[in-house]
Amino acid sequence: MSIFLRVLASTAVVYLATSPLILAEEPLTPEMQRSVDEYKLRENKQNFTGWDGILFFCRSDDDSNHAVKDICEKTSVNAEFLAASAKINLIEARNAFEVGAKAGMGELLVLEVNLHSIKHGVPAAVHANVRAYVFYANAVATHPWEKGMKDARMTPRSGDLIFWENASLGASSGTAKDLVVPLSQAIEQLLKEFFATYLKAQR
Repeated sequence: MSIFLRVLASTAVVYLATSPLILAEEPLTPEMQRSVDEYKLRENKQNFTGWDGILFFCRSDDDSNHAVKDICEKTSVNAEFLAASAKINLIEARNAFEVGAKAGMGELLVLEVNLHSIKHGVPAAVHANVRAYVFYANAVATHPWEKGMKDARMTPRSGDLIFWENASLGASSGTAKDLVVPLSQAIEQLLKEFFATYLKAQR
């Protein structure tokens, strides 16, 4: 029997004029929740608009694991269907090299599914990380957090800027084959969440 643990890993960071300790202990008021929602919407509009399309790729850490390959194949089909239904221009990368080459061109948002599995045998576990990101070769903050203060972010940096991220973990007392259908379905739900967020930002 498969057991699923879903890990939510939102990448949005909201800076509020409230102590982090208080935020951890007290539930958000309706006013604070509205502020958070408005901030996320503004951030998503800033991050998800202006791209020519989405570059999709599913990769695994073990090409010899047939179950993981099956999950990737199902995930690719699901991504293509969801994008077509939403009329989103989705281009599927054939390999990691193509992702690296096209990610650096700056016209496509990368949507990537990374699968990590434990060694072959029983029990079995596969972790799926879904993230949307863009590679920046020379990113720099144009203004410091506070005027007149030194800010390390004003020095040019390079790397992936993650706009959205979420994950699922599948575990089974049997083999990885038992996880193909349920984990593919779990990843599909994450893709639906991402596409819904992406489409909302376009409005």
